Amino acid sequence: MALISGISCQILQIRAENSPPRLLYDVPSVIHGRPINGLLLPPGIPSYVKRFPPGFEAGFIVQPLDHFNTTREQILLQNFWHNPEYYKKGGPVFLMISGDNDGKISWLLNPEVHIARCAKKFGASIFLLEHRYYGKSKPHTINGTNDLRWLTSRQALEDIALFIRSTSRDRKYKNARWIIFGGSYAGALSAWFRQLHPELAIGAIASSAPLQAKVDFYEHLMVTQRAIKRHDEQCLRNIGEAFKLVYLKTFTKDGKMNLTNEYKLTQSFNETSLPVDFAYFFSIIYGYFQAAVQYSGVNVEYYAAENMIKNICDMMTKKGSLFNNIVEYHKSMVEFYEKEFNHTENSYQSLLEYYKEPSPARFWLYQTCTEFGYYLSTDLGRNVFGTTYPISFDLKLCRDVFGSDFTADTIHRAVKKTNDYYGGADNYKGTNVVMINGDIDPWSALGHYKERETVVNYLVEGSAHCADMYPSREEDVPGLAVARKIIEDNIEKWIEQSAPPPTEKPTETTTETTKGHSPSTKQTKTTRKIQTTKGHSPSTKQTKTTRKIQTTTTSGSESLTLKILFTLMFPFLAFSLRCCR
Repeated sequence: MALISGISCQILQIRAENSPPRLLYDVPSVIHGRPINGLLLPPGIPSYVKRFPPGFEAGFIVQPLDHFNTTREQILLQNFWHNPEYYKKGGPVFLMISGDNDGKISWLLNPEVHIARCAKKFGASIFLLEHRYYGKSKPHTINGTNDLRWLTSRQALEDIALFIRSTSRDRKYKNARWIIFGGSYAGALSAWFRQLHPELAIGAIASSAPLQAKVDFYEHLMVTQRAIKRHDEQCLRNIGEAFKLVYLKTFTKDGKMNLTNEYKLTQSFNETSLPVDFAYFFSIIYGYFQAAVQYSGVNVEYYAAENMIKNICDMMTKKGSLFNNIVEYHKSMVEFYEKEFNHTENSYQSLLEYYKEPSPARFWLYQTCTEFGYYLSTDLGRNVFGTTYPISFDLKLCRDVFGSDFTADTIHRAVKKTNDYYGGADNYKGTNVVMINGDIDPWSALGHYKERETVVNYLVEGSAHCADMYPSREEDVPGLAVARKIIEDNIEKWIEQSAPPPTEKPTETTTETTKGHSPSTKQTKTTRKIQTTKGHSPSTKQTKTTRKIQTTTTSGSESLTLKILFTLMFPFLAFSLRCCR
């Protein structure tokens, strides 16, 4: 009954996936260009979808907490979902990777998204795998920064590898050919997985994938400006003049009071206000321009009804005061996300308190501090937003949230280590990958564009973040149809070129590896259970099935086996209580 309750809760929740969650602290719906719901917007579910697809499953797989330490026995339970509706015997298996938020099953339940269209065309089954730490795929305990050290892209890639190996031992998918899908951060994971584990997937689709880690990601701002300028040069000039007016008001008593009143600030600007409070305020004002460009024209629920860049310029070229125009634009964006404008956040302390609570935003911040950077500063100088949001703000935020060990130097070294490990944008070595980007998507600046025979790149003119992944429509820019055709053509080619992989015998599996870079030096057979729930509609009676899968693990000890069995039993009650309270 517990898992049935879980699925029922998920189907109710899915209707409002793009709505901002209830927050304990005052934070904006967009922080530093990232919506609260994550960089990849969930597609929602069409109103005509009333039932779960036949054979739909929701379950979990037991993962080692640390794939790179053979002595550690901790585990986590990783959520997955499965839609076999389009599967034909001998067809491929598509695995969509979830990124910087909980897994959104609308990707499996919306029959119009591109992965579903591809599944219909090629007779594929679709899985969705939630990223470790996000959603419910967490370790049993997360008390402090030290408990986050297993939240890395490298661990996530090994989660994917183990999931594929385990699922491939199911009789139905024993010789299946896997293709990996991902968008935004998960798009980078998709590309990196094909680079590190070409033996497990015949190809990968990477949409809007930032393959270059970068501390000061000022290029985000440059692409944002260029997209606005392409639409209306006067609009861009007006934004620059308006930002100057707002900035100058921070130097006078009357100006600070004016900002407090017009923006309905959560705390008044005065002589005691700290530089970080002003920087946080400007990051919010600036962030709504970034988000509008980043998702302009993307076919996702309320975004689909608006031309976001046009809305910016309609507001910023109105007659009257430029200061009033930029305030009105800010109010309109708050209402766009939250339906009501009643305040603007400007308390750095409140931001710290928010990031100290376990949430996808905290986990993503941790990954930026330890692997990626991706900080959207205005430090370049040659921009219409001035120098209102320095890179020092994010570097300080890492230190204040996660501890004094997170210095500017350690963050720079961590980002360099990421690029050295994966190769960055210029030295990507994967094969059989399609990379799609949009030229008005600010994240396209970190993409890979070196064309090779086995790596296909396509830059869609006038397209934004991950737009190719969503349902097609008449209003789409022409290049999106081309991009989707490129994806389908390459999937067809990969399937034709690949023979079904040989059946792997679990009892003979031994992997020799280098410690610190790959999972384990020696692996022995154990039995691992994947719990699944099959259902057809929220109101239909559902039955629980248990599927045993032979797989390899980093320890064959009895204590680990007992721990796994205990952990398999414990979450059901908690999961049921969480859903039904």
